[in-house]
Amino acid sequence: GEFSVSFGQQPLEISTLQSNKTEFTNNQFLFLENTHNRDKSIPHTSEFKVLPNLYPNFGFTLNDVWFRFVIENKSSDTVRKLFWLSNPNLDEIDLYQSATGRPWQCVAKTGDMRPIETKEVDNRNFALPILLRPHSKDTFYVRTNNGGEQFHFVPAIINNNFFLNEDAGYQLFFGIYFGILTFIFIFNLFSFFALRDKTALWYAGYVLTFGLLQISLVGIGTHKLWSSNFIAERANPFFASLSILFLLHFTLDYLRMKSIMPFMYKVFRFFR
Repeated sequence: GEFSVSFGQQPLEISTLQSNKTEFTNNQFLFLENTHNRDKSIPHTSEFKVLPNLYPNFGFTLNDVWFRFVIENKSSDTVRKLFWLSNPNLDEIDLYQSATGRPWQCVAKTGDMRPIETKEVDNRNFALPILLRPHSKDTFYVRTNNGGEQFHFVPAIINNNFFLNEDAGYQLFFGIYFGILTFIFIFNLFSFFALRDKTALWYAGYVLTFGLLQISLVGIGTHKLWSSNFIAERANPFFASLSILFLLHFTLDYLRMKSIMPFMYKVFRFFR
C-alpha cells in the first residue's frame, strides 16, 4: 500500500513498504514564522507560506516557527513512521495531529531544553513517532523554537529500522572522529608534562574544547553527558569561546609572534 504526504497543493507519494526515507522539497513544505511568541495556538492555514529553499534555515531567530503538512494513508494497514528533524539542538518541538472528524491532539512535546525523558526515541536526534490509521487523512502542525541559536534542519519521514541503521553508521564515524581527537589531546598533554612545552598545552586545550563543542553540536552532549538545561543552553558558546582562546594562545607561542611580529602580537594580546 501507499500513502501520500502533501504540503499545500502538491502531494508526495511514499511507499509504506519500500520507502525508507523521504525528504520534503521546498514546494511541499509550508511554514510560518510567528513574531508573537506568547500565542502558542495553532495558526490559521492561510497564513502559511512555501519555503524559499530545500532546507529550512531561519538564522538566529528568537521567534516560533510553525510547519504544516498532511499525510494521507491510502492503504488498509496502520502505518507507523518517524518525523525526523536533523538538528539535534532545537530547543522546543511541539507536534500536533488531527484526522478528519477528530479533534487536535498534541502527540509530542520535546526539545533540547526539555527533559530527556520527552524523547520517545532514545537518540541524539529528534525523531517523533506518527501513527496513521487505514484510509485516513491526517494534518500535522509542528511548532519549533531554537532560542536564538542557528535555526536549520532537514525534515523527513523515515522508517524506524532505517533510522536506527543509518544512525549506527554515524555513531561509528563519531567514534573514530572523537577517538582521534582524544589521542591528539592525550599526546599533546603528555608532551607538555614531558617537555614543559607550553605550546603543546595550548594545543591540548584547543583540541579538548573544540571536541566538546563538536560533541555539543551533534547532540551527544545533551543525550549522554549532561542533562542540565542550564548547561545545554550555554554549552555551544562556552566551548566555542574557550577553543578560540586556546587557539590564540597556541598561535602566539607557536609562531613566536612576540619576537618576530611584535605589532601583531599586541593585536592578538588585545583579544586574550
